[in-house]
This record gives sequence, structure tokens and C-alpha cells, in this order.
Amino acid sequence: MTGLNNIQLSALDLFARDSYEGVSMSRVAKGSGVKKSTIYAHFTGKENLYLSLLGPCQSREESFARDLLARPGDVWSNLYEYLKSFIARFELNPPHLKFIVRSRYAPPEPFQAEVREITQKHYQRMEKAVVAALERTPLDDWSPRDLAKAFMGVADSLWGCLLSDRDEAPSRFKSLWRLFRAAPRGERRENDGFALS
Repeated sequence: MTGLNNIQLSALDLFARDSYEGVSMSRVAKGSGVKKSTIYAHFTGKENLYLSLLGPCQSREESFARDLLARPGDVWSNLYEYLKSFIARFELNPPHLKFIVRSRYAPPEPFQAEVREITQKHYQRMEKAVVAALERTPLDDWSPRDLAKAFMGVADSLWGCLLSDRDEAPSRFKSLWRLFRAAPRGERRENDGFALS
């Protein structure tokens, strides 16, 4: 991945496959072909190394999403293609995607709050990209922000499913997409009898 050194690439591959606790600096050193002392010359420890990967991995995915969602033509097709491509790309085992998903749903216990805060900001940036895409198409009485939140709910469900039960992801995607896509065509009711406060 562009911008990452060999130590980070080795760590990314390991963190994407295993839990934070399951990755040792010795394994990172072996995978990167350097001594442990070399790692500590660049990073203060495993936590610092882990955190150094979040930004580049998230930026890569955000860039991919923005480019795909900004394509000319039908916005709904672009949204559909993004989710479909996420499943397809995840199956190809790219470490950056697995690392993003693992960080969101199974953040390292020792610094869980910090990772959750970083991943939530990533989630919000992704949502903004969806809002920008939806602002380019007529939505009747739905706001781009409301639909973007619904879309991110679909994405969130898929990401969690890919981590816990990958075989279920395609059928979940199909069902959730049908429900999501039907929403703008239906009548929007602010108060349908359910309290949302």
C-alpha cells in the first residue's frame, strides 16, 4: 500500500488476520525482515504501530468510495456498486479492508476508546461522501442526510456480517438493498406510531 513502510505492511497483514493480542512484535519483525530493535526505532510500541495504520487504510477506502460515488450517471447504481464491490474486494483478502472492519467491530481492548473514536470519524466521512452523491439526484421528500444514514446502516450491517459470517453477506446484501431502495419510492411518514426519541 502506498505510503507504508515494510514494517507497517507486515503489521497490517498480521493485524488484518489476527487479533491485536495475537500479533507480537517478533512476528512483525520476521514478516518485515528487520530486527525488533529497528521497529522500536520507528514506533514506540505495538499500539503506536497499530494506530499508524488506521489513517492510511481509512483514507484509501474513502478515496475509493468518493471516486466510485462521484461517477456520472445513476447514483443508485453507484451506491449499489460500492456495496457489491466491498463484498467482492473483501473476498480477495486485501489487508486494508479487513483491518478497517476488524478495527470497527473488534477494536483492541487496551486502547478501545481511541480506536472507536477514529473509526467513528471514518464512518462519518464515508457518510458525507454518500450525502454528496445523493444530493445529485431527486429524492422527493427524503433528505440526502436521512437516506445516507440508512445507506450507512446497510453498509454497517454488511461489514459486521463479513467479519462474523462471510457466507451470509451476499444474501443479507440482497435483502437489505431491496429494503433500502424501496424507501425513496414509498410514502414517508414522520410519525408512524413508533417513538424514536
